[in-house]
Amino acid sequence: MQHFGANQLLYKTAREEFSHSVLTSATSQTPCESLFKPGGVLSVTRDNLVGRLIDKGSDSMGRWTYCKYAGKNGKVITVVTVYQVCMRPTNVVGNTAFHQQQLSIATEAQENDVELTHGPQPRIRFRNDLVNFLRRLRWKGESIVLMGDFNDDICSGSSPMQRLFQDRDLQFVDIIGRCHPHTQSLSTYIRGTKRLDFILVTQDLVSAVRHCGYLPFHSHFRTDHRFAFIDFQTDKLFGNLNAKLAPTSFRDFTSKDPKQVEKYLLEKYRLLQDRNFFPRMNRLDDLSIENPDHFLAEQLDKCWVECSLLAANRCKARRREWWSIPLHQAIEKKSLLQTHLSGMRTQRDLSAAIAARIAKFNLPSFELPETIEETKQALRQVQQVIAEIRRESKSVREQSQLDQARLLAFAGRKSDAEILEIIRKKEAQAERWRRISFLQGKKSRNQFSNVEVPASWPTTQEEFLDPDVVVENPKTCSQWRKVEEPSEVEFYIQMRNRLHFGQSQGTPFTTGLLESHIDWSASSPEADNVLLGRSQISLDEYSSLDEEDNETPQFELLQAFLKSCARSPDQQARPLIASKVTLPELLARIKIWDERRTTSPSGLHLGHLKSLTARLPHLEEEDQAPSTSRSDSPSPLVIQRLLQTAQLQLINYCLRHGYAFSRWRQVVNVMIEKETGNHKIHRLRVIHLYEADLGAAFAILWKKMFETAEKHNAINAGQYGGRSGHEAAYLPFAEELKYDLCRVSRKPLVNFDNELSRLSRVCSAGSMGFTLA
Repeated sequence: MQHFGANQLLYKTAREEFSHSVLTSATSQTPCESLFKPGGVLSVTRDNLVGRLIDKGSDSMGRWTYCKYAGKNGKVITVVTVYQVCMRPTNVVGNTAFHQQQLSIATEAQENDVELTHGPQPRIRFRNDLVNFLRRLRWKGESIVLMGDFNDDICSGSSPMQRLFQDRDLQFVDIIGRCHPHTQSLSTYIRGTKRLDFILVTQDLVSAVRHCGYLPFHSHFRTDHRFAFIDFQTDKLFGNLNAKLAPTSFRDFTSKDPKQVEKYLLEKYRLLQDRNFFPRMNRLDDLSIENPDHFLAEQLDKCWVECSLLAANRCKARRREWWSIPLHQAIEKKSLLQTHLSGMRTQRDLSAAIAARIAKFNLPSFELPETIEETKQALRQVQQVIAEIRRESKSVREQSQLDQARLLAFAGRKSDAEILEIIRKKEAQAERWRRISFLQGKKSRNQFSNVEVPASWPTTQEEFLDPDVVVENPKTCSQWRKVEEPSEVEFYIQMRNRLHFGQSQGTPFTTGLLESHIDWSASSPEADNVLLGRSQISLDEYSSLDEEDNETPQFELLQAFLKSCARSPDQQARPLIASKVTLPELLARIKIWDERRTTSPSGLHLGHLKSLTARLPHLEEEDQAPSTSRSDSPSPLVIQRLLQTAQLQLINYCLRHGYAFSRWRQVVNVMIEKETGNHKIHRLRVIHLYEADLGAAFAILWKKMFETAEKHNAINAGQYGGRSGHEAAYLPFAEELKYDLCRVSRKPLVNFDNELSRLSRVCSAGSMGFTLA
């Protein structure tokens, strides 16, 4: 049973350290209240390798994890990370991994009414289950990398794990022992004498191995085992190189932190004031509907976006400290003292390893304490030094660079000193333009880098758009091919979306006379005439475009169709919905929005809007109390109200004058999996990402239109989704109920339902309507 706090800590660390990451962990079902629990396995797939991940999982007893990666032409490489418990536990009674597995085996036997003759044996069970699991992988044709802490010298002739090398289905290779024979007698545990940690690969992967081996104790990591590593040549391992995954935006602040929100509001207000934003905004708001100023509106919107991003960048929740030589030396000294303390506790002399690390990293030499207490005291002192350097990391780095440049210049190495000066200038420039990095994004998570398309699909855009070429329907396709090249993936997704969004091609409004009179946006004069029932399409005009002889019947059918599209007198008499958003409507919409939603290609994530409605409890009491401050600057609560009004004015200007900001015209299509691991092109869901304020305006106006339509009974009773009593889920429920009643009453049923095959689309559209409403 995985501990929630431990999981949160793992995922938080992975998000901070890696641009892309997927964690796979394994632990037993034994509950644990604290963050410490013996045993377990953790695997991390990071960076561009995430795009190859097709499946992952773990053992229910916490003995291993596995990750499956896609190679070229259907090749699958599975990496299995294992942990085998010790031969016997330190204590007879306890909560070690050995005891946890004993309990799991005994519980399973009791549930299945199986008698354990020799009692629960975790190591025997581990060997049998692991070999069976690996055999199943090999029977599927998968290549395997097996690594972990076996707590046994599996290469010795007396080890029961010799099956891994002798089994005809497995035939593993001890790759480190093969490449470095002298390591076969190496101790990989600091308190032991045997090799317990291994990396095994199947025969077909041996040629792809580039480097492998063990590192000395405490050389890079503070652990009681040697660090084992293996490095593959990517193109040989997978058959091609990894595709680069696109980054996603990183949330630099959250509206749930009142202190951060306060800082954001103050900084944004100051930046807007410096740019004379509010007087210009009032001037824009006073313009009449006959005299818009789109240029000024665009300037103000760009100023709003720029100040929002700058303010968010200056109040990040966590900012990594600047690296400097003093910080590096202090951290290394801390690590050396921890290594020295570990050696003293285990009564092992690690002075040679410490001296080697001091020489390797060019650290100033220092005398190691002689007792454990002195070592602990020195460790506390260096931790305080590290904390002080981190608090002033920027200034410490600048001073360190200046000192280093002076030393290099004094030593006659002017070129190196000039390089340092260039670095300083580049860092200053990077600091000024940090918002560009934010706009591009630096954090991302699970993504995929390949799609499966029908094998018969064309390879050029001309063939796709040629009406004489039949493009196979993916829903009925049986032969698929995997596309991995980024340019090909992009091409097929674009073509698929073009076909998907162009399904209406061939309907009346996309062909013939209607296409020439009614434009794509339905904003032409003829479109208004159709709604008013005054269509001006004549028989002669229709006949000139129709080559068939029966023009008159078809024209009458067209006229009847257009007449049915006209608004009724009652509809024409109804008052129009005001294209205006009020402040209470905007704030109510923002409050119910989940801040975790992905929006805004410009980088203005929902945290920017949520900060306008965020509560600042530590300031509300101060705002109600009489002010004794002589400062002319308004309080954060007053600034919050000013920014609310400014955001509303920007939205209402566009609604009032029918204008769209340039950033509103950028809509990003994101493809996500409908089913995990299924990359067939028709099983990818298309998500449109709009700007958050545009989405808020759409939602508010949609709600008004929907409520007005419901009030006047203007919606067909057969329309489901987002309506009270007509929710999207009711439609499949009504269908199932109809069939059940027919089955129970044994009466025949003739049913015509053209939308049943598109049920997911109906439910999706209904859910969207419900969300917007």
